[in-house]
Amino acid sequence: YIAYLPKGLPLRLQRGRVDAQLSLHFSQAPKQAAQVRLMGDLKLREFALQTPAGAPWLAWRELRLGLKDVQPLRRLALLGTVGWDRPELALQRNAAGQLWLPFGGSAAGNSEAAAPWTLGLERFELKQARLDWRDASVRPQAALRLEEVGLQVGALAWPLTKAVPLSYAMNLQPLSGKAAPARLSGEASLSTEQLTAKAQWQDLALDWLAPYVQTHAPVQLRGLLAGRAELALARPLEAE
Repeated sequence: YIAYLPKGLPLRLQRGRVDAQLSLHFSQAPKQAAQVRLMGDLKLREFALQTPAGAPWLAWRELRLGLKDVQPLRRLALLGTVGWDRPELALQRNAAGQLWLPFGGSAAGNSEAAAPWTLGLERFELKQARLDWRDASVRPQAALRLEEVGLQVGALAWPLTKAVPLSYAMNLQPLSGKAAPARLSGEASLSTEQLTAKAQWQDLALDWLAPYVQTHAPVQLRGLLAGRAELALARPLEAE
């Protein structure tokens, strides 16, 4: 079915498989608005997306969506467990400092704000993700990889009604060579009242960051960095 997709999409679908067990309910009581309710399970497997130029951008092994109660006419989306296995994302910034994203640019439309959605999620889990980063705007060019990325997010409701916990862990290393990776990990909790976060890093080679330092100052960096940091912020969602 790929040939039937519109040609002007910001990403090209190279491949993918869809497994679905869904139920759709439609009802309308007299003198009341119609209701549409979608429930079930959806799996998107072996997907690969390319840029319009044909370069790989995002691929993954499996994305699982548990749809508990999705009512688009009421702007309500309640999800069960969402699991994303082995996504691989390639990001590149050119020499002019421009980062290509498929959703870049501003969209013209109605200036009136749309009614907000009510969202709910029981759990989100990201497993064995990988991010390749190439940056031609610095000299020498930077090329780094985050791999074995894991992320767990606990029960979430939006607007927020209680604290949302999350934790993460990943490895960082250059794209070229066989250097031992640095280990990054942390945890956080977000509520309307407070944001708390903790982060740790080990064996972070300073020369991996040298392109960003040398762009501004002619200094050489050598050594391994280890440390930890903590952050606490009151009422993080309130605008100044």
